Amino acid sequence: MKPNFIYILIIAIGHNLPIACFAQNSELGFYEHWNRKKFPEGSSFYWDENSSSSPFALQSVLRFSSEIPQKLSNQNAGLWIKMPIDSSWKKEKQYLLIPNFHINYIQTFYLHHHVAVDSSGITGDHYPFYNRLVAYPEIIIPLPAENHIDELLIHLEKRNEPFFTSIQIVNGTELEIRKKNFYLLSGTILGIMLTALIINLYVVFNAKLTLSFLYSFFLALCIVYTLTDFGYIQWVFNISHPLINDSLRPLTLSLAFCCYLFFFKHTFIHRDQHALLNKGLSIYSWSWLGFILSVACTSPFTYGYPAQYYLLSISFFLQQGAILWVIIGSWMQIKKNTRYALPFLITSLLFIVAHIQYMFHRYNITNGSIIHQHFVPIILALDCLIIGGIVAATFLEIQEDNQKLSFRLIQKESEIKDRIAEIQIRELSRISQLLHNHIITEVVTLKNKIEINKEKMGPDTSNDILIQTSRILEDLRNTSHYLSPQILENFGLVHCISLFTKEVTQTKQIDSYIEISESCNELPMNLQLTLLLTIQECVNNTIQHAQARSIEVQCFIENQTLYLLYSDDGIGIHPNASPKGLGHLQMKEMIEIHNGTFHIESAIEGGIQIEAQIPLP
Repeated sequence: MKPNFIYILIIAIGHNLPIACFAQNSELGFYEHWNRKKFPEGSSFYWDENSSSSPFALQSVLRFSSEIPQKLSNQNAGLWIKMPIDSSWKKEKQYLLIPNFHINYIQTFYLHHHVAVDSSGITGDHYPFYNRLVAYPEIIIPLPAENHIDELLIHLEKRNEPFFTSIQIVNGTELEIRKKNFYLLSGTILGIMLTALIINLYVVFNAKLTLSFLYSFFLALCIVYTLTDFGYIQWVFNISHPLINDSLRPLTLSLAFCCYLFFFKHTFIHRDQHALLNKGLSIYSWSWLGFILSVACTSPFTYGYPAQYYLLSISFFLQQGAILWVIIGSWMQIKKNTRYALPFLITSLLFIVAHIQYMFHRYNITNGSIIHQHFVPIILALDCLIIGGIVAATFLEIQEDNQKLSFRLIQKESEIKDRIAEIQIRELSRISQLLHNHIITEVVTLKNKIEINKEKMGPDTSNDILIQTSRILEDLRNTSHYLSPQILENFGLVHCISLFTKEVTQTKQIDSYIEISESCNELPMNLQLTLLLTIQECVNNTIQHAQARSIEVQCFIENQTLYLLYSDDGIGIHPNASPKGLGHLQMKEMIEIHNGTFHIESAIEGGIQIEAQIPLP
């Protein structure tokens, strides 16, 4: 793998070195009705290093050359083109079209016998958009219909930059078709990118994936590049600052490639695997990012000088290097059958296609059609879709893993609750047995001793103690009775609650209204026990503190939810008093163990209302 990589790197350097050293570029093309032709006979060209030259100072034919310029880029001069007007152009309305609208300066003069009699307005990338004769991002100049105009003198300038353009003659129908294709293509590409960005923002805010953050930056940069490439930035904002217009496209494209490289690195390269590749890719990515930022900071000082072109050539070379990194890494992952390796290889191949098309455009092999003129945004849109698919698949995988984890957590929580309920039932059974076998026995023994020693204690005192002891003994027997899970198993929840409340209310002379649905007997034993203990606690609180005359208990199931409603007409709870005593806290904890909610409402002299809701599986 290593020798092959070095071999590819040498080829790439050898291919790009002439660009940086000699700045050799494409020839200037001429098209008439989309057909490649030679410039009209008698056409001549002149490089003018003095940008202030006027057409009147250039009338000498000796200054012009009939040879078409072969080196357009990295010229510290403006290009003058003198071209005879063909008589066929005047039969119908014709237009002069410059497909590359990223021309700094363009002006057309109309000549009659080598004398300028009229001119178009000055327009170009360095002038506000409203200077253009046609409200259209590309540069369109109507040709004169006057018969006495026999020549065009065109002044083009794009100093120290790549200069890919052609001169095209089109009629009105062809121009309208081009406009339609222009808006259709730009709208489709921007629609794809904006839709992907909106969907990805949802992923960013919901999953907070590093991949989605990187993809968002990549999309945003691609959108800005596309808007600039189609001229919408200049059109909408009327940007006329040369530095901004000339820097937006290369800067955003380089940053987009850098984000793409970081995205690839974060997707595949791990510290424990391919340590050398990971280290090399990190160094390359951060070095390239540092280069981009340094170029952006120094661009005000290098603008307008040959260094500007060389920096663009270096950036172009670094883009090709990034593609090589992705191809090598993707191929290594494909051999390991790693997911998403093939999509990344496809994206890198698409970028290679874009660079090949760039070379064809550079040497004027392709025509100036809308697709060829804006081939890079097309490739970016396709790559955005593929990379978006990777982000979406990763997001769905994480969602699926989260669902599985949530399901396992729910299972574990259910197991823990069942275990708690099992322990609770066992402990209540133990407490019930303890009360019945020991404490009640001790209280009975105490009562017998009081009766034996009644004469020594005095009749009044002994009778009071015996009455109190009998009450305690009765309460203990009831508590022991209803704490036993076997009672619930034998008689059911409805019977136990009805029996308990009837005995207590009759003893305390309190009216009661009990409505327990029979379906409650089908509930799990631990849940039945929770309801019984909760109702017991509520009734005991009413008897001890509320001074109530009546109580109401309702328990029913509706819409897979268990409802427990309890109320009394006692004195209620004072606003300054805390309702969260030990009994209330215990009831709340028992209900919440079953994922339920527990709510208390009370007012002075308004009694108390308790509502508990427990969702059923």
